[in-house]
Amino acid sequence: VELRVLDPEGRLRPGLAGRFFVETGPAREALLVPASAIFERYGQPHVFVVDDRVARRVAIEVGETHGDAIAVQGVEEGVAIVVGGLDRVVHERPVHIVEQAADGEAE
Repeated sequence: VELRVLDPEGRLRPGLAGRFFVETGPAREALLVPASAIFERYGQPHVFVVDDRVARRVAIEVGETHGDAIAVQGVEEGVAIVVGGLDRVVHERPVHIVEQAADGEAE
C-alpha cells in the first residue's frame, strides 16, 4: 500500500508509525468459481455450464478474486460448470463428465 500524507506543518518525522482503516462497504454474497473455468470470447468472460450432459457457453460478469477463485454473476448456484479441458469443449455439444475428487484429481 502506498499512502501519501499531507504534512504542511512538518510535524511528521522518519520512523513514525501510523494506523489507517479502509471502509469497503457492507459484505456481499457472491458465487465463486475456479479461475480455470473462466475464458474469454468476443471480448467478454464466459464459463461453460453443463445441463443434461450438454455444454452451453454463458456470458458472465467477474468480480473480486479470492485466491484461485473469482466472484461471478450470470450463473446460478448449484449449476455444473466445466473447470478443465476448456479447449476441448464446444458450445451446445455433449460432454463427458469426469468428477473431481476433493484433492483436485480426476476420478
